[in-house]
Amino acid sequence: YTSFDRINKLVNIFKIKPILEWNKKTIFKSKKIRKNLPKKTIVVHLKNIFPHKEQESNADGKVWNDFFNHSLNNKKVGFLLIGDDNIPENINFNKNIFFAKKLKIPLSIQLCLVSMCNGFLGMASGPSVAANFSNVPYYIFKHPKHDIKEIEKEIGNKNKLHFANKNQIILRKIPTLDFLKKIDFNSYGRI
Repeated sequence: YTSFDRINKLVNIFKIKPILEWNKKTIFKSKKIRKNLPKKTIVVHLKNIFPHKEQESNADGKVWNDFFNHSLNNKKVGFLLIGDDNIPENINFNKNIFFAKKLKIPLSIQLCLVSMCNGFLGMASGPSVAANFSNVPYYIFKHPKHDIKEIEKEIGNKNKLHFANKNQIILRKIPTLDFLKKIDFNSYGRI
């Protein structure tokens, strides 16, 4: 579990939001890749850990595939799938879904791209931390039975980290198609 406890304490002392910074080479390479993605691109991390345990917050491939199909009716949005996880077999790739691993984009560039795109969706995971330390709007899903005490300590009964922006949400729920379909990419902050 990635704890933000010490970071929360530093934010309380210094009153600044922690933002990841990238070296010039990483920024240059990321910008080059970003130019080749749709103008409105949402970064997605579909956690898929083996062995699959109920509380691992693994992505439900069918739900996400149905969501992508629904969202891609709007041809102006694209999705960049990041991370080294195997993508669930029932995700159908099309021209507006890009798989960073297949494109051989290094992990450091993938994480930098989180801050250059229009939003982040996905499971609570290592890659989601790049969204936590950015100004990009996000919905991060955490299995409600996983790390219960730790999450309670981090965010209490709120749905965000202490230093998060208004449009940076952590939900202790498993994403459903009905919920995902409610996300409006045109009016939700930069998403």
